[in-house]
Amino acid sequence: MNNYTAPTSPVSIVQQLVNAGAVNTYSATDLLIVDGGGNDGADLVGAYLRVPSDGGAAYAGLLQTVLPPATVQAALAQARRALRASAAPT
Repeated sequence: MNNYTAPTSPVSIVQQLVNAGAVNTYSATDLLIVDGGGNDGADLVGAYLRVPSDGGAAYAGLLQTVLPPATVQAALAQARRALRASAAPT
């Protein structure tokens, strides 16, 4: 997902997203589908599916390769709070 050797290369998926974000406006409810290669997609889906067994560690680690750690941790904390609230008895 992230080209560590050339992060600003125009063929880097991350750089392409940065460039697209500079000319397009996306909202929090938009779904952005990116073709970053089969292995990257498999890593992302695999990490997401492991959330119940590893508490999101693999998913957070993968997300942190392209997002600031503080952003990832804040989003995961918000998701955990929402899950706890939805599971609370009414």
